Order: sequence, then structure tokens, then C-alpha cells
Amino acid sequence: MSTRIGTFLGCIFGLFLAGEPALAASAAYPDREIRLIVPYKTGGQSDLTARKLAKIIRDKKLLPQPVVVVNIPGANTQEGLRAAMRADPDGYTLLLHHSAIVTMKALGRISMSWHDFEMIGQALEMSNSLVVNLDSHFKTISEFIEAAKKEPGKYHIAIPGVGGVAHLALLDVLVRTGIQDKVEITPFDGASEAVAALMGGRVDMRTAPNADMARFVIAGEQRVLLVMGEDKLPGINVPCYAADLGLKNTLILHNGVFAPRGTPEEIRNALAHALQEAVESEEFQTFATQQMARGRFLDAADWAEVFAKDEENTAAVAKFITR
Repeated sequence: MSTRIGTFLGCIFGLFLAGEPALAASAAYPDREIRLIVPYKTGGQSDLTARKLAKIIRDKKLLPQPVVVVNIPGANTQEGLRAAMRADPDGYTLLLHHSAIVTMKALGRISMSWHDFEMIGQALEMSNSLVVNLDSHFKTISEFIEAAKKEPGKYHIAIPGVGGVAHLALLDVLVRTGIQDKVEITPFDGASEAVAALMGGRVDMRTAPNADMARFVIAGEQRVLLVMGEDKLPGINVPCYAADLGLKNTLILHNGVFAPRGTPEEIRNALAHALQEAVESEEFQTFATQQMARGRFLDAADWAEVFAKDEENTAAVAKFITR
């Protein structure tokens, strides 16, 4: 009997020792720098958000090692997504991305899905706006809707690209107001080309993320007709929000952090805790306000619910896009 007990205890002790390095390694995380991939070029909204989060995490020592932002643009964000997907699920490679992964997947423009990653948490929300030149004869969105119904095909709206959140958010509003087949949506290669088209009179208005819109409105070059979201924007004259038209749950941009599928739960929890503290810091809240956005942390479960709803909304309007 004593031999059996000794053998049993020996096995248990052996299992404990075998598991000890893994436990120790987990407790020591992170012991080197963490890469945060942004699938866009430097200087854009996602890049600025990633760098602000990395700075706050470093300055406040929310993690014992720094977060380093790595920009990997290309192939409709797929280069960056692929790099994040193929990384070891050890917490040392993360991805900062937003709702475009939902909209572009729905349109078949990318092969990856948000389901291919582990969600860490949301950091920022931002809606889009419809803007016109300062001298446009449209003073309200209601005037534009009425004009579009009277003269189908006459008016053109610029978008910064096909399949992004700005595109689907616009289409969502057009469908709900009954003018999706009465206006022309003109895609451009990025926001700068869309801005040039509007300023040059080649289109009647454009849709843009609020951060991009605010620069031109504050400079006195453009006016807002509609903010396609519910949060009130500080310091901007906004004649109409989506809710004023009776539109609820419009598509907005939800930006946050992902990890490769299979990243251990304890590492995801450590990252989520650091992300939440960074997002809720005064510095990030000020940054979000300056971006005409909302700094709002959502944990993985709540953020997944948001994306699931976005998938439903996207599917409802994607069928109106001419492929």
C-alpha cells in the first residue's frame, strides 16, 4: 500500500514540476516588447489611436514591457491581418483594427474575419458624417433627401473607398431614408482624393470619419449636414444627428485590440486590464474628444456583441452595392 501511495504522490509531484515552467512563464508575461500591428499607413486614425495607447501604457507602466506600433498596410488591410493571424499566440503580437473587418468581409473584399482572432477589448468609437462645401445650397439633410427624390441620379456623394465603414454607414442611411437608388456613390482612393473631389465641385458631398470632417469644418471650408451617430460633437455646429431622423443603431467605427486565435486567457486578461486603464485615462479621453470620437472600453464579450450586430446591419445593406 505504501508503495502505491508513494508512486501516486511521485506522479502528482512530477506533474506539478512539469507544469511549473508554464505557470512561471505566464506569470512573467510580458518579458519583452509587444508588437501592435496597424494594417494602415502611418498618420491615419488607427495609427494615431495605436500610438496614443502605446504611449499611455508605457508612461503609466501598465505593462512591464513597452508596446511598439508596427504599420503593415497593403491588400485592403490583409497584409497586416495576415501577419497578426500567423503570429504565435503568445501575447507578443497584437492587432489594432476596427469595424472595417466586418464590412469588408461582408463584401468579399478580404478573406479574414474578426472570428479569426481573439478580442482583447474596444478602445474607441467614432461615427461618420455627411459634409458639403461651405457654399453648398443644401443647408439641411432634409433638403438633400427631398432634392434626391425629385431628381434621381443628379447628386453624387464621394466615399474614401469601397467597403469601409464610411461607405456602409452612408448606404445604411440612404437605405433607411429611401434614396439608395436615387443618388450616385462615387468611390475614391482615400480621404484626400474625396476631399479634392468635393472642393473641386466634382461631387456634391462626401462622407468622412468625424476626425477627418472636423479639420475642414473648423477651418471654415466645409459644413456638416448629418452626423451618422448619436454622440454629440463638441465645438462643431451639427444641424442633424442620425437620431433626429429617427435612425437608431447606425453603423459606426469600433476600434480596438485583437490577439491571434489561441492566445491564453490569462494573457488576454492581462492585456485587457492594461487596455482598460489606458482607455479610461484622462489623456486618452482628451485624445478621443480631440478626434471627435468617444473613448470607451468594452471587454471581449461586449465588443463581440457589437460586432455581431454590425454583421447584421452590414448584411442588410450590402446587397444594395453593385459588385
